[in-house]
Amino acid sequence: MMDKKMEMVMNIFAKCLEINGMEERMHENGNRPAVFFDFSGHIASIALRWYTNGWTTGLDPCEHLQLINISSLDEKWYAEIMDKLTALQNHTSEIALDCDIQNLANVKKLAVGEIFMVKTPIDSLHRGEVVQTDKGKRYKIKGIKGGAEITFASLKKHIEYLLDLKMGVA
Repeated sequence: MMDKKMEMVMNIFAKCLEINGMEERMHENGNRPAVFFDFSGHIASIALRWYTNGWTTGLDPCEHLQLINISSLDEKWYAEIMDKLTALQNHTSEIALDCDIQNLANVKKLAVGEIFMVKTPIDSLHRGEVVQTDKGKRYKIKGIKGGAEITFASLKKHIEYLLDLKMGVA
């Protein structure tokens, strides 16, 4: 007979496998979620982190659960974790587009609250969100201009500057 906590951990791991499938979940391959399940046997803990639209180098997880000591895993924690994983599994793409300088104008078509990715000419990837401010629609880009809210024109100038750097003309 299996211990209840072991059963909960195995169900969490099984849900991660259901979400990931057995193929790569790279961001460049689409916008399907990627879940990382970390088991630290030496301290009997698990940690989860996930990338709603797939993983890529330099991209911070959309959400994570720090180390959870298996001995403190109870029905409430288990239900919360499984609810989060189920929501992730049922996630339909929140990413509006991957864009580079050639299709950056598509960002202007996004609605407030939509999430997008900007791949710069120097191959860095940044997650952005369309936000509403007292000045109208703006863009909050993690990793660009310190994550401040910027205008589309500022975003475009930043991408163009990076393109110039890459070409050696800046």
